[in-house]
Amino acid sequence: MLFPSTEQYDKTEKLRYYKAVESIQEIVLVHTRVQFIEVHQRSQQESALWVYRAFAFGDAVALASLDGNFTVAAVYEQTSVPAEQPAVQLET
Repeated sequence: MLFPSTEQYDKTEKLRYYKAVESIQEIVLVHTRVQFIEVHQRSQQESALWVYRAFAFGDAVALASLDGNFTVAAVYEQTSVPAEQPAVQLET
């Protein structure tokens, strides 16, 4: 889960740490302000390479490590997290 207070750390330093652990094949980051999931998957051909994928409301997330998939909506089903980021109101 990515919380506003730790999001920057989780997506930089902590992510680098997790990627350095050889046994970790996938890293899933779940946002808490909007229905958005980021997945980092270790390349099967080259273990030092990672593939990044982003998923929003309406998308299905496939995780090779679990040999399954789920929808973004299912993750947020029992929450009040909005499907989209609210539009910014510009003053005129």
